[in-house]
Amino acid sequence: LTADTLPSFVVAILVAAAFVLSWICYRFVERPVRHGSSRWVVPWLAGALTCACAAGLALRLPAPSLPTPFPADVQALPDFSYRYEPVYRERLCYLMPDQPPSALAPECIERQPPGAPLVVLWGDSHAAQLYPGLHWLQGQQPFRLAEFAGSRCPPLLDVETPTQPFCQEMNRTLLDTLTRLQPATVMLAARWRLYSLDTLDRTVDAVRRAAPAARVVVVGPVPQWNTRLPQVLLSYVRDHPREPVPARTAFGLAPYVWDFEQDVRGRVERAGAEYASAMDALCTREGCVMKVPVGADG
Repeated sequence: LTADTLPSFVVAILVAAAFVLSWICYRFVERPVRHGSSRWVVPWLAGALTCACAAGLALRLPAPSLPTPFPADVQALPDFSYRYEPVYRERLCYLMPDQPPSALAPECIERQPPGAPLVVLWGDSHAAQLYPGLHWLQGQQPFRLAEFAGSRCPPLLDVETPTQPFCQEMNRTLLDTLTRLQPATVMLAARWRLYSLDTLDRTVDAVRRAAPAARVVVVGPVPQWNTRLPQVLLSYVRDHPREPVPARTAFGLAPYVWDFEQDVRGRVERAGAEYASAMDALCTREGCVMKVPVGADG
């Protein structure tokens, strides 16, 4: 737990305790040391630290992450982690800033099944995170998939990316590859709020020149939360102790997301590309998806 998930009175008690402990240290440790009457301080201090460590271990080892009155799904929240590297295919098809486009692995462009339409996925980490879902869809209908993704590298031409020195080289390589591959669909996805979209229309035009028959699809922004989603859920449980963890809610949703989504949609439509709304897929009037059932497909 962190300070923003604790009740206010608990935070106040902890702050007051810190002041009391500080005074005790000053009165019984610092002053005796300064005045030379410290022969008894070191043994007592060593003993106190030993006891504190032993008590901490005794409490920590058998204790769950949250008190046992919380339901099991809440108990798992503080320790939640997601190993995205394997599913994004990091350093293979999702490149890091130190990797030039030549580092893309051969398997980033699928060859099987022969003759199946090719979908090219292009963008930053928000494109890479679409790969697992698209790969799952391949079990429902046959198509080939090519992934060209780079960390903080938007699928936009002529955008300055000082911390990603190979980004524009990657984008130019992608356009050259489109001319050779002639895919059925080119899908652009990114964390659009990080970048200027002024060159989106020029980018769409460049894709159309490289692959005239391809559909150009831009995936819009996903829901953004005020902090990490597990933290949002913990805050929800704190503020709604008698309610179960919701499957969807607007609690903790960043307030700008709806207006920004409309801005991106308008820019995409003016550029002449197809718009795929992630917000429409993940959100309703009741809010946005916060969790899915264990074992859910897709």
